[in-house]
Amino acid sequence: MFSDVAAGTRLAAQPPVSQVFIRPELFYAWKGQSFLVVNTRGECGDDQTLSGFYFREARHLRTLRLDVNGEPPWLCEATAEDPATLHFTFAHPELTEFGGGGSGQSDDEVTTDSRGIPYRALDLRLEARVGVAGLDVILTVANRSARLVELTIGWTLDADFADIEEAQSGKREQHAAVTRSGGAGELRFTYEHVRLPYATTVSAGGAGAWQVDGARLTSAVRLGQQEQATMTLHVCPEDFADRYDAEEVARRERHSQAWRDRLTRIKVRGGAVAGEIIRRNVRDFASFPLLQGAPDEWLAPQAGMPIYAALFGRDAITAGWQAAFLDGGASLDASLTRLGRMQGDRVDDWRDEEPGRLLHELRLGPLARLGHHPRDAYYGDYAGPLMFVIALAHLYAWTGERSVLERHWDTARRALDWARQYGDRDSDGYLEYQTRSTGGTKNQGWKDSGEAIAYEDGTPVPAPIATCELQGYWFAAQQLMAVLTWVMGAREDAKAHWRSAMELKTRFNRDWWMPDGRTFAVAMDSDKRLVPAVTSNVGSRCSCTRSSGSSRWLRFSSSSWTRSCRRGCPRWSSMTCGSAAPRRRSGSGATIVAPHTPRSYASAARSTSSGSRRWSP
Repeated sequence: MFSDVAAGTRLAAQPPVSQVFIRPELFYAWKGQSFLVVNTRGECGDDQTLSGFYFREARHLRTLRLDVNGEPPWLCEATAEDPATLHFTFAHPELTEFGGGGSGQSDDEVTTDSRGIPYRALDLRLEARVGVAGLDVILTVANRSARLVELTIGWTLDADFADIEEAQSGKREQHAAVTRSGGAGELRFTYEHVRLPYATTVSAGGAGAWQVDGARLTSAVRLGQQEQATMTLHVCPEDFADRYDAEEVARRERHSQAWRDRLTRIKVRGGAVAGEIIRRNVRDFASFPLLQGAPDEWLAPQAGMPIYAALFGRDAITAGWQAAFLDGGASLDASLTRLGRMQGDRVDDWRDEEPGRLLHELRLGPLARLGHHPRDAYYGDYAGPLMFVIALAHLYAWTGERSVLERHWDTARRALDWARQYGDRDSDGYLEYQTRSTGGTKNQGWKDSGEAIAYEDGTPVPAPIATCELQGYWFAAQQLMAVLTWVMGAREDAKAHWRSAMELKTRFNRDWWMPDGRTFAVAMDSDKRLVPAVTSNVGSRCSCTRSSGSSRWLRFSSSSWTRSCRRGCPRWSSMTCGSAAPRRRSGSGATIVAPHTPRSYASAARSTSSGSRRWSP
């Protein structure tokens, strides 16, 4: 189990909790670089453009559809058991006439379909289990009638090798023929693209003798009274780059399972709601490692399901430091390692890459491999390099190991060098962004949609743009780098970082404050005019407040990550901006059984400066 949550029984005292469904028309399951998207019947097909089985963002199965005697079984229920597993229960054949005011028949007459199978005689239970590099489908068919039944189980299959982004948009940008071959219970799909030689093999097993019938795999089965049979499908995606054999898959499985077994256990007393929230969050976080790259990078997480199953720099860093109480920073360490090895070392306008800049997005799908966009390694983000330094400080606070700093030190140093040399484009003391790529992202702060930064009348602010939260990240990064530099023994450099942070604070409080709005501006445009829109940028990573007197101060927190603007703003939308709402808080207590104990930065500096590698109490 990922967490051990014991909830209380005082349910009447618990506040009501609404269950929110994201993309309610879809179910999805994932593990590592594989994920499955199906409709509410557990099928992949034309009714949902996003449905399919994907590996490294390429759709290796477009169609996956079950039938009994050529007809779809009747869906009874669907369950997402865990992030990697979906369950569906069917009955066949379904009644065509009902009686008695219920969902069944009103008398004891046994009626049958045209093939002589009693209605609802067959109970079908399907489990779809996503693996690190594959998909297993297990189907159990039981005969609940008093008669012998004969039936044919069929799977209709097809592949198109679309990119996840093509599936999302419904528009293909790369095309090639897909050839199909098969025999002995196996179908193989081969993509005839000269630069993308993908393939998918689907193997059937279990009861019956499997036959290939065009794009279908079929098996004839005879079941006596209360007899059941189990059949399987194994889907094996074949990527032409970095192929995994069985041992490579097993190593990744063992590594991720060992990490999950070490996660902090949380027991909630008298709070069923709080316990369930924690349990689900721990479970979801534990499901996200991409298991890509070198072994010390495997725990770096993906950004999110179902369309962001890829490495996003700042997302991985943020999740890692916020969840460090669960794993002592292991996921964060893996993310910093992976990002450090991909740190920018040249000026590449197409990818918005610059020396010292950190990766924003790493896509591995067909479009990325063909160069249709720069996101095969895209650096168009200003938050990531600064968050790297902030995250390194978090990691050191959890581990207390100087070796952690030494391992990531050069990356952190070069990230701040980038901010000074390239981030401050016009040397005015503030970071401002502007993409140089024809396929780049306009907004490169915390909000990165094209219309995220707008004047009060709703007009988008043209680039270059300096946003308030980026100045906050820069301030925090320099402050924390000062502490870490002190730990590393470079006292004069530490003082310089601290002075630079304090000078930024003074400039910011002077230049960005809006007395009429009693807050800070969201941004500064290319003419150095303040953009007075009131948005969550100010509070996402830097909470800017004003005292009752004339002094102002800048305070940083790690609380809210919402992306909203105030109601009344011409661009306010609960869908595109997000909305902030009051949070219910449980009064229950919690016990955390953790092998990971955080220490303070201050005690770190004291103990390290005295020559000891141990933490002060």
